[in-house]
Amino acid sequence: MTQSSLMQKGIVSVVDIVEKSPCFDLLPLKGEGLSITEPPRRPMWTLSPYDGKKDAAAKALKRGAKVDWPAINGTDGEFPRTQWFGRSHILLVGAEPPNPVLKFAACVDHTDGWAVVDVQGAHARTVLDRITPLDLRDASLPVGATARVELQHMQGAITRLDTEQYELMVFRSMAATLVHDLKTAMESVEALDQTA
Repeated sequence: MTQSSLMQKGIVSVVDIVEKSPCFDLLPLKGEGLSITEPPRRPMWTLSPYDGKKDAAAKALKRGAKVDWPAINGTDGEFPRTQWFGRSHILLVGAEPPNPVLKFAACVDHTDGWAVVDVQGAHARTVLDRITPLDLRDASLPVGATARVELQHMQGAITRLDTEQYELMVFRSMAATLVHDLKTAMESVEALDQTA
């Protein structure tokens, strides 16, 4: 999202545009055993291999970005990182696709299209249990696993980055709604702790 205002440049008024992240005025949120933050913005590209070209795209990605094509619900690497992003799609985070990949896959820049939020701490899973039907237990979503999910009424993705750390993604237009839902869930968990 950009904020604009008119400023005078000589005789002509021009728009002064300032780039802002999706959650620039919404985060961070801190609670008992919980931290909700917006990570630094990184390039995000979807890669969708052309028919019969998945292996060639995977080899080109490995040579150029040093990450593997992830398995279903899987991830590879840190940054750059690849993550499964639905049937026939992966997400490359932290780098642009190497040029050779362009021959074998449709590559679309989604950097400005998604809001990304990190939820971490001892109560992270308890809070997330209130906004998604996904089973977040270790056996179902181990570290390094990812899933496309419903977060309240929003379509998004959850990636488990560490034992008590999750990355959530929703469409940029839903950033304020996601933060509102997380804040409500966090307050609910804190209220339960106080009554226990």
